[in-house]
Amino acid sequence: MAEKDIRGFLVRMPTEEHQSLRLMSATTGRSMNDLVVRAVSDFLSGVGRDTEFEAASAKVGERYRHVLDRLGEQ
Repeated sequence: MAEKDIRGFLVRMPTEEHQSLRLMSATTGRSMNDLVVRAVSDFLSGVGRDTEFEAASAKVGERYRHVLDRLGEQ
């Protein structure tokens, strides 16, 4: 199995979420890094992504309703 190219970056989060992440790490025996990487991977693969997309689509739909209505008339 080939090694993955690994990149690092700083994640800033509210204290409450950080404490919850530490507790989850201690409870599951998985590193905080592993939990965050898994959460990001799940989000990018679609778990939770549909909700995010729907919210963004609704916002765009409201903002450009007049344009979409005119396109529908043609």
